[in-house]
Amino acid sequence: MPLRDNDRHRWHTAGNKSQRIAAHLDEWAASKPPGTLVPAEDVIIAWHPNVLGRHGELSRTTRYVVRRAVQLLEVRAILHRDRDNGHYYVSATRPAIEVR
Repeated sequence: MPLRDNDRHRWHTAGNKSQRIAAHLDEWAASKPPGTLVPAEDVIIAWHPNVLGRHGELSRTTRYVVRRAVQLLEVRAILHRDRDNGHYYVSATRPAIEVR
């Protein structure tokens, strides 16, 4: 089930660091076909090296923040984990949208 628009908006504007990264990853996942491999933590950190926290403080993105963001999306079936290799993939719960 994709992230609802109001959840995505709330996470972008008032969410904690993990929720803000998860909102960005949700947008990324929406533009990818099902089965696309989720980038490694280092790549996600490079995309968003700093993130605003809940109270507006700017801080560095850590591996923990990225792991928590991925877990938030896994719980919502936006991403799924392959138990054989441990990698995360975009779920087939929604069609990919075309981003121009």
